[in-house]
Amino acid sequence: MKMKLTLLSPEKTFFDGEISNICVNTADGQADFYPQHLNFTAYLLPGMIVFYDLTGKAHALYTPGGYLTVKNDHVTVLGDDFKEKKSVSKETVLKEAADIQEKLNAQSPDDVEKIELLGQKHAACVNLAHYAL
Repeated sequence: MKMKLTLLSPEKTFFDGEISNICVNTADGQADFYPQHLNFTAYLLPGMIVFYDLTGKAHALYTPGGYLTVKNDHVTVLGDDFKEKKSVSKETVLKEAADIQEKLNAQSPDDVEKIELLGQKHAACVNLAHYAL
Protein backbone atom coordinates (compact mmCIF):
# COMPACT_ATOMS: atom_id res chain seq x y z
CA MET A 1 0.00 0.00 0.00
CA LYS A 2 1.16 3.51 -0.67
CA MET A 3 0.34 7.15 -0.09
CA LYS A 4 1.47 10.41 -1.65
CA LEU A 5 3.70 12.88 0.20
CA THR A 6 4.24 16.52 -0.70
CA LEU A 7 6.75 18.59 1.32
CA LEU A 8 6.44 22.33 0.62
CA SER A 9 8.24 25.40 1.96
CA PRO A 10 7.64 29.02 0.92
CA GLU A 11 10.59 28.69 -1.49
CA LYS A 12 10.15 25.28 -3.13
CA THR A 13 8.80 21.76 -3.20
CA PHE A 14 11.26 19.48 -1.35
CA PHE A 15 9.56 16.18 -2.12
CA ASP A 16 6.57 15.06 -4.15
CA GLY A 17 6.24 11.32 -4.47
CA GLU A 18 4.90 8.04 -3.15
CA ILE A 19 5.79 6.67 0.28
CA SER A 20 4.79 3.80 2.54
CA ASN A 21 4.60 5.81 5.80
CA ILE A 22 5.74 8.97 7.60
CA CYS A 23 6.63 9.89 11.20
CA VAL A 24 6.50 13.49 12.52
CA ASN A 25 6.61 15.49 15.79
CA THR A 26 3.21 17.10 16.37
CA ALA A 27 2.10 19.37 19.19
CA ASP A 28 0.44 16.27 20.67
CA GLY A 29 3.51 14.05 20.37
CA GLN A 30 5.09 11.79 17.80
CA ALA A 31 2.68 10.58 15.13
CA ASP A 32 2.96 7.91 12.44
CA PHE A 33 0.78 7.87 9.35
CA TYR A 34 0.13 4.93 7.05
CA PRO A 35 -2.09 4.45 4.00
CA GLN A 36 -5.84 4.64 4.69
CA HIS A 37 -5.33 6.93 7.69
CA LEU A 38 -8.31 9.07 8.62
CA ASN A 39 -8.24 12.71 7.57
CA PHE A 40 -6.02 14.60 9.99
CA THR A 41 -4.48 18.04 10.54
CA ALA A 42 -1.65 18.86 12.95
CA TYR A 43 0.77 21.60 13.95
CA LEU A 44 4.35 20.34 13.66
CA LEU A 45 6.94 21.10 16.29
CA PRO A 46 10.59 21.54 15.39
CA GLY A 47 12.01 18.14 14.64
CA MET A 48 12.72 15.35 12.24
CA ILE A 49 10.32 14.15 9.58
CA VAL A 50 11.12 10.55 8.70
CA PHE A 51 9.44 8.87 5.76
CA TYR A 52 9.98 5.63 3.89
CA ASP A 53 9.89 5.39 0.11
CA LEU A 54 8.35 2.37 -1.61
CA THR A 55 11.70 0.51 -1.60
CA GLY A 56 11.80 0.79 2.22
CA LYS A 57 14.59 3.38 2.28
CA ALA A 58 14.30 5.90 5.13
CA HIS A 59 14.61 9.63 4.46
CA ALA A 60 15.05 12.14 7.30
CA LEU A 61 14.55 15.89 7.07
CA TYR A 62 14.62 18.49 9.82
CA THR A 63 11.95 21.21 9.96
CA PRO A 64 11.71 24.09 12.43
CA GLY A 65 7.93 23.69 12.34
CA GLY A 66 4.90 23.72 10.09
CA TYR A 67 1.55 22.10 9.40
CA LEU A 68 0.56 18.63 8.24
CA THR A 69 -2.63 17.45 6.60
CA VAL A 70 -3.65 13.92 5.69
CA LYS A 71 -6.54 13.50 3.27
CA ASN A 72 -7.38 10.59 0.97
CA ASP A 73 -3.91 8.99 1.25
CA HIS A 74 -2.17 12.31 0.48
CA VAL A 75 0.06 13.80 3.18
CA THR A 76 0.94 17.46 2.71
CA VAL A 77 3.51 19.13 4.95
CA LEU A 78 3.80 22.91 4.79
CA GLY A 79 7.09 23.63 6.53
CA ASP A 80 9.07 26.75 7.29
CA ASP A 81 12.09 24.98 5.81
CA PHE A 82 13.52 21.47 5.42
CA LYS A 83 17.12 20.34 5.91
CA GLU A 84 18.60 16.93 5.28
CA LYS A 85 19.53 15.09 8.45
CA LYS A 86 23.25 15.40 7.70
CA SER A 87 22.98 19.21 7.58
CA VAL A 88 21.42 19.59 11.04
CA SER A 89 24.08 20.52 13.56
CA LYS A 90 24.15 20.11 17.30
CA GLU A 91 24.43 23.90 17.52
CA THR A 92 21.18 24.38 15.55
CA VAL A 93 19.21 22.23 17.97
CA LEU A 94 20.88 23.76 21.05
CA LYS A 95 20.06 27.27 19.79
CA GLU A 96 16.47 26.21 19.21
CA ALA A 97 16.20 24.87 22.78
CA ALA A 98 17.83 28.05 24.17
CA ASP A 99 15.40 30.27 22.23
CA ILE A 100 12.47 28.34 23.64
CA GLN A 101 13.90 28.58 27.18
CA GLU A 102 14.25 32.34 26.72
CA LYS A 103 10.56 32.55 25.82
CA LEU A 104 9.73 30.48 28.90
CA ASN A 105 11.74 32.88 31.09
CA ALA A 106 9.98 35.92 29.60
CA GLN A 107 7.29 37.69 31.55
CA SER A 108 4.59 35.21 32.59
CA PRO A 109 3.32 33.40 29.51
CA ASP A 110 -0.18 31.99 30.01
CA ASP A 111 -0.51 28.31 30.90
CA VAL A 112 -1.38 27.16 27.38
CA GLU A 113 1.58 28.99 25.84
CA LYS A 114 3.88 27.65 28.56
CA ILE A 115 2.76 24.07 27.93
CA GLU A 116 3.30 24.52 24.18
CA LEU A 117 6.79 25.95 24.75
CA LEU A 118 7.70 23.10 27.10
CA GLY A 119 6.56 20.64 24.43
CA GLN A 120 8.72 22.40 21.84
CA LYS A 121 11.70 22.36 24.20
CA HIS A 122 11.20 18.65 24.84
CA ALA A 123 11.03 17.97 21.08
CA ALA A 124 14.25 19.93 20.52
CA CYS A 125 16.02 17.95 23.26
CA VAL A 126 14.78 14.65 21.82
CA ASN A 127 16.06 15.67 18.40
CA LEU A 128 19.42 16.56 19.91
CA ALA A 129 19.67 13.21 21.61
CA HIS A 130 18.55 11.14 18.63
CA TYR A 131 19.71 12.97 15.53
CA ALA A 132 22.23 15.74 16.10
CA LEU A 133 24.97 14.13 18.16
